[in-house]
Amino acid sequence: MAVVRERVAAVSSQGPQGQVYYRFSRTVPNCGLASPKANAGVRCGGGNKRGNLAIQIGQTEPGCNDPLGLMTACHRRIERFLKTLCFAAEHAGKRQLTPEETEALSRALHYFREAAPHHVADEEQDLFPALARLDPDATRAINRLELDHQRAGEWHARVNMIGEHWLLEGRISAADLDAFRDTSARLEALYAEHILVEEKQVFPRAAHLLSELELGSIGRKMASRRRVTYLPKHSGLPNHRAEAADSVDGDQVPLGPSCSNRMDPGA
Repeated sequence: MAVVRERVAAVSSQGPQGQVYYRFSRTVPNCGLASPKANAGVRCGGGNKRGNLAIQIGQTEPGCNDPLGLMTACHRRIERFLKTLCFAAEHAGKRQLTPEETEALSRALHYFREAAPHHVADEEQDLFPALARLDPDATRAINRLELDHQRAGEWHARVNMIGEHWLLEGRISAADLDAFRDTSARLEALYAEHILVEEKQVFPRAAHLLSELELGSIGRKMASRRRVTYLPKHSGLPNHRAEAADSVDGDQVPLGPSCSNRMDPGA
């Protein structure tokens, strides 16, 4: 549990959606932050341009018993780690990586290599087939999204290969830097459109059409994929850490001591 150390006086007491801004002395659970040092300037669940954290009191990240909520939370992690890749290409490519930058880049590559494939499987193996059975008109959008996944997978493989060599050597050649920058930018553009389609069209349609039983079945498969315990939504038991596998992989540290606002997806 995060410990509130002081309220931030420089911002409004409430955000546009009722968030209250705080500064923390420890990591906020499930928010993709790795350390107290990382808390400065990374936005979790909302925030302002200054990079202060914003949470709603009592709010936790969705678990597998809220599959559409957890898929949306995965999108926020994807966006954060894409910012890490793009910032690395723009600001750290012409010099030796610092230890902090090395850790940040390593975590971003690890997330896309190990955790993000769970999200793709959640959609392609569970959500999309369930939705297509109830709404054949959704097939066209689903086919496009699956093509996006295929293209993104190819680009991630290229970024990972270059990035791992960069981590090993501490430096990157001009040619590799250009390829890393170009491919990361392509990924960011692809995901921006991809996520918009899912969150504005596919997820709302699924929420409208799928029964609680069907969503529960998807959630159980998501939990099994992550090797975590599934707790039914109305079990009365806390479902915190149901998303633990992805949240741990989603830990993030700022890339460089003075780049926190640039790392903020909303900055």
